[in-house]
Amino acid sequence: MTIKGLANSPSSSHHKQTNLKDHHAHLALTPSLRPSLPTPVGTDTFNDMKKGKWKHGRELLDLVSVVIVSRPGVSYALQEEDVTNPRLHFYNVPSLGEVSSTAVRKTTDLKLLREVVEPRVLEYIRERGLYALGRVEGGD
Repeated sequence: MTIKGLANSPSSSHHKQTNLKDHHAHLALTPSLRPSLPTPVGTDTFNDMKKGKWKHGRELLDLVSVVIVSRPGVSYALQEEDVTNPRLHFYNVPSLGEVSSTAVRKTTDLKLLREVVEPRVLEYIRERGLYALGRVEGGD
């Protein structure tokens, strides 16, 4: 999992990403702390873990259950041991189009939001005055 845009500078953002990766590695490498639920990641993150871009990424894939969800334009870097690893679960999902969570948070276009988020999610956003839409509609 990567988190982008937590800070304005790329070096600060990279530092946050590394800390998150270290945290996941610590959880997975400590048996009593291993998550019992599968960890979802996109194909891009899965590929990065296999390439060693995550601290202990390869070890994590052997220790915890991981659900790898397809991402448009990103192919799996699969090897035979991945296919036979019982902890890895691969899912191809249809594209959600060009929508991103950042766009959902920044838009005030109610028509767009109705197209890209579930009605209950939109209701939740509106009731709580979340994101740009909530500020326009009189939320916080």
